[in-house]
Amino acid sequence: MNKDRKLALSLVLLPLTVLGVIGIAFIYVLIAPFMEEDKQYYVAEAEMYIKLVRPPMDKYGYVLFSKDSIFSLSDKVDYLKVHKSDVSSFGLLMNPNQLNEIIVVDQRGWSVVFINQVKYKIIRRSHEDTLLFEKKEIGGADAHVAKYPNTSITIDGYLRTVYMESNDHLHEMNPINE
Repeated sequence: MNKDRKLALSLVLLPLTVLGVIGIAFIYVLIAPFMEEDKQYYVAEAEMYIKLVRPPMDKYGYVLFSKDSIFSLSDKVDYLKVHKSDVSSFGLLMNPNQLNEIIVVDQRGWSVVFINQVKYKIIRRSHEDTLLFEKKEIGGADAHVAKYPNTSITIDGYLRTVYMESNDHLHEMNPINE
């Protein structure tokens, strides 16, 4: 009788467990599109806020630019539309003497797929542009380093990490909203 009872109980619990897992997965699929992983940074040298928006279940992410700290993705804000990929990487150059200009340096040529310009002048340039960069040997390897007074920012790893170049070294920036 004990074996029959265990069998009956397992026949009831197994479908309930499976339904529970399916229910949780279904709820996640419904809620996930509305959750975004936003990180916001302030670049004092450019007097600008940068926000990284990575909507889940979307093959693109966005890099937004604004002078104000409160802004969101829309056609009324300057932004870059970027492929979500662990190998995507691109740079931004900002000159404190030209605060309305952002230079995009997409070394692979495919990371940034769209530029929405509203208030800023957003320009694409090569990392080999000798007016903006100079070649230096850093750590035994040739590197393209931003010329003074430009501020160089690298956004790497599927919009996960932001680095700022200072004194020929990259240091990771911390988001202001964490």
